[in-house]
Amino acid sequence: EVVKEQCATQKEWQLFCLDIRGPLKYAATGMPGDIFWKSRLRDPIERFLNSESLFIDEDGTLRMVSQLLVVDDLILEIVGKDILEKATGRKFADRIIKEKLRATSLNIYNILHLPLVWDALREVPNKLVALYRRLVDLSSNDIKGRGGQDTPLAQIVFVLGDDKQLYPPGQITMFGTELDHIPGFLRALIPQGGRALHPEIAKDAEAVQQLKKCGVTVVDGENIRNLVRNLLDTITGTQQCPPGWNYPDDVIRATLFLAAVEHFQVRRLVAHSGTMEEPQHLFVPGSVLDWAPLWQANLLPGFQPVHEKYLDAGWLAANGLTEDGLKLYLKNLGVHGFENDKDKPLIEAAAEAIAMKKLGEQGHKLAKVTQRDKLGYDFECKDHCNKVFEVKGMSQPRDETLPQSETNAAQQRQNDYILVFAYNLPSRPNAVGYKVVTNPATIWEPVEIARIAKDKWLKA
Repeated sequence: EVVKEQCATQKEWQLFCLDIRGPLKYAATGMPGDIFWKSRLRDPIERFLNSESLFIDEDGTLRMVSQLLVVDDLILEIVGKDILEKATGRKFADRIIKEKLRATSLNIYNILHLPLVWDALREVPNKLVALYRRLVDLSSNDIKGRGGQDTPLAQIVFVLGDDKQLYPPGQITMFGTELDHIPGFLRALIPQGGRALHPEIAKDAEAVQQLKKCGVTVVDGENIRNLVRNLLDTITGTQQCPPGWNYPDDVIRATLFLAAVEHFQVRRLVAHSGTMEEPQHLFVPGSVLDWAPLWQANLLPGFQPVHEKYLDAGWLAANGLTEDGLKLYLKNLGVHGFENDKDKPLIEAAAEAIAMKKLGEQGHKLAKVTQRDKLGYDFECKDHCNKVFEVKGMSQPRDETLPQSETNAAQQRQNDYILVFAYNLPSRPNAVGYKVVTNPATIWEPVEIARIAKDKWLKA
């Protein structure tokens, strides 16, 4: 009361009251003296300052501090004075003291919790855009809810949908412009049931970026690519396809789509039979190394050509690919048909199938052996003889050096050890070279290396 009498004007008194509010906000340290002064001095003064109409608004009316409004200037410009006063039930503080009250000013986070503000602005999307852009001021803690106690932003109703109604951001889906270029069959992967973002807001990249932080789902090209990647990793047949997809056509389309937009290592491709196979079990018909004739003659067990629709010119063009581009993509996945070195598994499989067919025609009943690397041969006769067979497959005739296990087996078995060469792979079956060498120990030299020159085994 003494201080109040000393103040020359009412505003001096108000400024004094505001000045002492700051120190009073600090709690006691826990020392006995501090606790005494907090309970006997600070708390009573704080209650007095908060409960008495000591501060004037811009109209000159005395009000309690809780009845005054101080707003971020930009927010005030965007929203408007009338809307803010109606939404909060407060009056704007006198301009002289408002700087002292700045710590309690109405910021963007407070605005989010005022439904009347958003209701008033529903018909003015350009103002909403400006407010959404201001969400950049929010910290990551704010986005989740302050101190874990407030409502998460994803659940607050403040985002304008394309029907001019307000929704929580978690119920809004924005469709990016990239979707115009995404094949129609992929639209089945877009989440259904969400309300689309108002188009005028969707055009503002900065506003959209801030709304994404609050839980708005933005479906763009990257989302679609992620969905397709994850989907292709799980599909093993018709059962795993999304509703509305035709199997295997849309699986092939999805693979071609990814091949066109990025280098993506698919786990499975559709084979000629319609089954899903690992790339390492497939080959490309008509490629640099054409394995199709041997496969058609049942001389390529365990392998299949990729589905013919992968190479359909219309499909490739529709997905922005060329045949050469697709073959490079398939080659990088591990599909066969491009290089002898990478096609060694096919060369070995074809050579063994040819050997079994030829030897079977001669009356041999063959069985594959286990631990062939240890034994030194691939097949053995069942029942009728003691012969064993080691098969060598190659793209063209070459010198061959036998490893130690094969050298030992050949020396021990002599005339019962047969070396079979299948060469000119791949080719048509009647063009594949075939040569049988009995007791190869008689023609290898030098003996300590066991190298057989191609001229010798071809003439043996």
